[in-house]
Amino acid sequence: MHSRNFLSRFENWLLFNGGFHTAHHERPNLHWSDLKSFHLDTVGPNLHPSANEHSFFIYLFRHYLFPRVDGEAVRAYIRWYSIVGTLFVVAYWMGSRAWLVNSAVYNFSFSWEQRIPVYPQAAWLYLSIFPFFAMPLLFLKAEEIRMLGIHLSVAVTTAGLAFLIFPAPVSWPIQKLESNATTLVGIIHSMDVRSNSLPSLHVVFSTSIVLFIIRRQRYLKLPMILWLGLMYSSVVLVHQHHVMDVIAGIALSILLFWGLKPAMISGVQLQLEAVGQ
Repeated sequence: MHSRNFLSRFENWLLFNGGFHTAHHERPNLHWSDLKSFHLDTVGPNLHPSANEHSFFIYLFRHYLFPRVDGEAVRAYIRWYSIVGTLFVVAYWMGSRAWLVNSAVYNFSFSWEQRIPVYPQAAWLYLSIFPFFAMPLLFLKAEEIRMLGIHLSVAVTTAGLAFLIFPAPVSWPIQKLESNATTLVGIIHSMDVRSNSLPSLHVVFSTSIVLFIIRRQRYLKLPMILWLGLMYSSVVLVHQHHVMDVIAGIALSILLFWGLKPAMISGVQLQLEAVGQ
């Protein structure tokens, strides 16, 4: 074998059968429209199956852009994100029932925050966290994903207790705005329980993921920190959280990142994996 072949019908239609690379090398003067039949009849039967790929673009992504993604990492990612997702739902449910435990309402906002106008375009930055959730799968090993999963599980549980004991509704009124991004802001507000504000789980998730990634991939430190700064701004600019909510989310993430010891993590891992099974 001296060439790799890509057999996608669409890609070969687009590239004049350029995917039949071995056939082209065997018969350089063969017209492009005859490369497919020559590959199927003569070249293909003599090639090892590994020489044929379906799509050039899938091959490119799999082998060059995301070479670290493996089966073990995917399994760890699915398991721990399922556990964290379940705890997230429970935490929000706890926040919505806070009045059963504590009838008091706390205000952790600063008076000057009322002068901050809502900026609907910041909703795009706010929602950028959802594709960002895939980053650990691309840059962390399986064991690191497990560590991140434990970290997030403890963080979400802590936040849920805070929602239950210290209900702190957002003090900004929901405004009617004329903007192309207004719909996004409306969706954000409708999905959230407004009393679940301190700490901001949006900040906890984004900060924790960045901390784990830049510890391993230091070349990503600058762009990740820049993105975090924009993310922190967005949760305030869409009037979803106050400044203290952001500070509390950052503090919780950093304290757990540096405070969870390996022995503690092993114990939490065994208990959470037993629940996940």
